[in-house]
Amino acid sequence: TVYRESWKTENRHTASAHWDWGALVEERNADPKQFQLAIWEHCVNEQCHARTLHALAIGRTPSSGRSVRIEYIETYPAAGNPFKGSVFPIVHTALTFYGFLLEAKRVEVINPLPTLVGFYSSYGYTFEENVPGKPQGRLYRYLGE
Repeated sequence: TVYRESWKTENRHTASAHWDWGALVEERNADPKQFQLAIWEHCVNEQCHARTLHALAIGRTPSSGRSVRIEYIETYPAAGNPFKGSVFPIVHTALTFYGFLLEAKRVEVINPLPTLVGFYSSYGYTFEENVPGKPQGRLYRYLGE
């Protein structure tokens, strides 16, 4: 996959460098309740014919259908990444619209890194600890808020 070709493990954030995005995508391709988002930059001019993968996010809708959630999100920390600092707002917006389309009640971020809880909270998410099956808890935000 393009991710494997362009994302060098040694350049990735230590908290997410162990995620194998190719395996995660393949594992979920048959899941009709999945949510996948990739953020690309395409450069097409006389001097550049490249495309760069800058971020990935994967989530799903639980069987209850009451929420939509992000389970994995990563920004590639390459120098000059034009999306640095704006990946979560893009993912949040896409997931919110997806939630409205599915008539879900809330949006969730599952197992957030502890260092990012404050960041996600600044977008109106509430942190909930001690959630069964979610060792790092979850953040949630009701749609329409």
